Amino acid sequence: MRRDLFEREPRRSAWGGLLLILVGIGLALGVDYGVKQSNADTFCTSCHSMQWVAAEAGHGGHAHNPSGVTARCADCHVPRDPGPLLWNKLMAARSLLAEYRGELETEAQFEAHRFDLAETVWQRMLANDSRECRACHDAQAMDTVRQNSHAASKHEQAERDHQTCVECHKGIAHTMPAEPVIANTANPATSPTEPHGPIVLDDLTLQPIQPDSPLPPPPVPPAATNLDRTFVMASQCFGCHGVDGISAGPATPSIAGLPHDSLRDSMRDMRSGKQPSTIMGRLLTGLSDADIDALANYFSRLPDLRPAQIADPE
Repeated sequence: MRRDLFEREPRRSAWGGLLLILVGIGLALGVDYGVKQSNADTFCTSCHSMQWVAAEAGHGGHAHNPSGVTARCADCHVPRDPGPLLWNKLMAARSLLAEYRGELETEAQFEAHRFDLAETVWQRMLANDSRECRACHDAQAMDTVRQNSHAASKHEQAERDHQTCVECHKGIAHTMPAEPVIANTANPATSPTEPHGPIVLDDLTLQPIQPDSPLPPPPVPPAATNLDRTFVMASQCFGCHGVDGISAGPATPSIAGLPHDSLRDSMRDMRSGKQPSTIMGRLLTGLSDADIDALANYFSRLPDLRPAQIADPE
């Protein structure tokens, strides 16, 4: 009797061990299936509050580009490594609460929260050195010789200054959010129509200079809390055309002080594709005529501070 008991015990242990292995495999397969399903665009955009960003993403450079290589929601928003990935999924469960509470039920509600939502993503990407961007884009593999001169110089500068992708690349897949304007009372301005007073462009104020005075440094954009919609849209142009509307090189034109109607019509033509421009066409897609008119007004009112010898020929 005692001998039979000892003979049965190893068998039970073997069956128990096999059962644990099968349960472990089942859990692993279940987690893998769940991760794959929750990474699918159809899952990400199935919530009512995601319908607006889903439409935006379908028009961006990550959805349509010359190479045909596209990025899904998860490529930009979900880590690859198992630990951060599972933590991301756990934290994403908080979004379900907002969905069920109806906090983003309408587009107006979503727009009211758009900046805070984007800022949360930007801060996370700054903290992890744009980890999801680098999962596809390898800075060390970039052939700057084949890039246009502006992109090459910016990427080389970013490497020297240890910048990360999201410091320059924002509003790529989704509309750049507008932040509530906080009035700038530190530098009261006179009327923008006054010929010798400061020029007011929303809450960016540029002081005029005398014709013979040295070229001043580019105006510093206001603090993040002072950005308004026009300035946020214009900031997408700063990388190529300069923060003051004056290009740093011949690859892109200077646009400061150009006629309003000329700038407006040119941007409309690039938006429609009548005037070919891959970069500008992508940036202008989704902007309304009012947005384009505001951009044209912004840059046309910037003073052309270039010395006469480098001004564009007539």
